[in-house]
Amino acid sequence: MDRFHGGNVEFPWTASAEAEDTQPVLARHALSPHWRRLVSAQVAADSQTQSASTPADVATNVENEAELKDDASSPRDDVQLQHRAAAIDESTRIALETFETRRALGQAFRSIGSVIAERGFQRVCVTNELVLTAEEQRVCALLRSAIALREKYLYLPKVPEFARPAPSYRACDMSIHVPPPYDPFRGPEVGPSSHMFSFRDGIMEVSLPAGDATRGHASCMAPGTYADYVRDLNTITGVMNDPDSRSFCYKRLQLLTLRFQMHMLLNDEAERLEQMTVPHRDFYNVRKVDTHIHHSSCMNQKHLLRFIKKKLKTEPNTPVLERDGRILTLAGVFESLGMTAYDLSVDTLDVHADKRTVQRFDRFNNKYSPLGESRLREVFLKTDNRIEGRYLAEITREVLDDLSENKYAHIEPRMSIYGKKRCEWDLLARWFTKHRIYSDHARWLIQIPRLFGAYYQAGLLDSFQEMLDNIFLPLFEVTQDPATHPELHTVLQQVVGFDTVDDESVPQPRVDLLTLPPPPQWRSAAVMPYAYFTFYIYANLWVLNAFREQRGLNQFRFRPHAGEAWRSRSPRSDFIASTRHQSWY
Repeated sequence: MDRFHGGNVEFPWTASAEAEDTQPVLARHALSPHWRRLVSAQVAADSQTQSASTPADVATNVENEAELKDDASSPRDDVQLQHRAAAIDESTRIALETFETRRALGQAFRSIGSVIAERGFQRVCVTNELVLTAEEQRVCALLRSAIALREKYLYLPKVPEFARPAPSYRACDMSIHVPPPYDPFRGPEVGPSSHMFSFRDGIMEVSLPAGDATRGHASCMAPGTYADYVRDLNTITGVMNDPDSRSFCYKRLQLLTLRFQMHMLLNDEAERLEQMTVPHRDFYNVRKVDTHIHHSSCMNQKHLLRFIKKKLKTEPNTPVLERDGRILTLAGVFESLGMTAYDLSVDTLDVHADKRTVQRFDRFNNKYSPLGESRLREVFLKTDNRIEGRYLAEITREVLDDLSENKYAHIEPRMSIYGKKRCEWDLLARWFTKHRIYSDHARWLIQIPRLFGAYYQAGLLDSFQEMLDNIFLPLFEVTQDPATHPELHTVLQQVVGFDTVDDESVPQPRVDLLTLPPPPQWRSAAVMPYAYFTFYIYANLWVLNAFREQRGLNQFRFRPHAGEAWRSRSPRSDFIASTRHQSWY
């Protein structure tokens, strides 16, 4: 066995397979010979001579010697005394060796960081990489133009987030670890403003009255018209379909992949050792954020099953549903389904998304209904029902409490605003405030289903403009005067973004986007093109963010789903319009 010396300290690291077999404890902590040489050299330069034993070991030895003397004074057999003394000596020797090994390894791992910093990672350089042909230079110009188009439509606050002064923290009984810079149930004190807003061709415009003294900086308008958006979208499509662009991007992506694989081959051990030197951090106590959680499915299937059984046991006579003019209790709902608490199991609930839901949006939606019954979804997983979403609030608080105990896990649940009624925002805000839904570990996104065709066919909406009114008018009203929707004003502090979602496998109509009518004139149940719907959500959200920034309120990101269905055309629109999109490539 090799021994590396650092002062008077020996480092018993194994150097051969035979030695590792004879020293299994040390072999588990052994480094490669190359790293042993580097680390031992660093430790030898920094280490100082230390005692071979600790005060605890000395005290243990004194006690053992005293015990031996007591044993020797007693009338015992000499052979037993010798065996006991030998066992104590052996245990003392093992304890000393273990202490020396741990001290040496600890000193070595503390030196790994400086060794890696001095040595650096190995790199592979490609010669003449910057020598481009005329064809490649043309492709690079196309890619730069595409990036410039994205920057044109990207909403950037006038004052970047990192440059804003940190707000003072408020005392809040809802916070556990780090209090937020706001009270979750008391909005910022902002008075009414004299801004005026109205829709023009489906896009909100905000301005001040003609005689207002602050008129110079108050106008909020989208960065472009729908016609400009379609032309820029066609430019992006042309870049994507260019043969030279496809070849260049494919080769570039392959090169980056191979470079990463080469880096892992050369520096895998160095990165592993560097990771070991980071104190108090591993996979389990590093911050993790799940950005794709639907609120109605934020609990696991076992948690939901346990909750349903508990409610059947404790609240069987609670009126929860109205069907055909009759009020049904919770027990009555299950009786109408021919089920009892004993019949329920994880398999019968059937709410787990498995391989059968891949590329099947219809099956995926059915997973939100326990037992495949919409009435159970309405009772347990809806905020707007006869019990005002009390069951969903209770199970949501249980999930948030679990996150608080975990401490290092965070989520961004999505809640739906459909745009069918103007009061949807107020109902959602009332649910938040009544049940005091808040956690330091959760921020919320609003998802807007692209279901105008179904709503129009059912007679719920008259035009696409009415849907935009239901979605955005309450947001502009509460931004102008928080007193109009006080509960919504407080809840919007927890909202960080907007999302759009629907079945992307439905074939998109191949039409000239410039020929489509504006939202007030869109009165059809036909499939609405994804690019058309995305633009009007994006444009109104852009104006809303500019308005809220002027009012000193938080802004929202636009993060739509994209690419859930293979060969979808949605990423082309989201490349321009989204702040950051949820991609499923």
